[in-house]
Amino acid sequence: MLNSRLLDFYLKKISTTFRGGFFSYARRFIEQLPIYVPDRENDKQKVVYEEIVSLVDRILELNEEKQGVSDSAKRELLDWEVKVREERIDELVYDLYGLTIDERRIVEEAQKRKDQSR
Repeated sequence: MLNSRLLDFYLKKISTTFRGGFFSYARRFIEQLPIYVPDRENDKQKVVYEEIVSLVDRILELNEEKQGVSDSAKRELLDWEVKVREERIDELVYDLYGLTIDERRIVEEAQKRKDQSR
């Protein structure tokens, strides 16, 4: 959840901005994040929870696998696989928080602006 685009977007709205465009991830800001905790007794929420956990586990495996890869084509493939899974997590988080298409677009546009400024 903390690495999702949605919570990153929100944190940047409430956090202090440092020189160079960096944001504070101090406890006082993290505490304000509305962390959604799925009810694992609810079948639908349990499925979403398990999918997120599975995606995160696979991302960790892929990142570990990348460490030993020197072939640029293989690294690009692993990066793409990570990106696909991160995007799926973002979609699941948007659903958990009940974001509309327009609200999702706002978050995505902010992310695009951030990526372009790099």
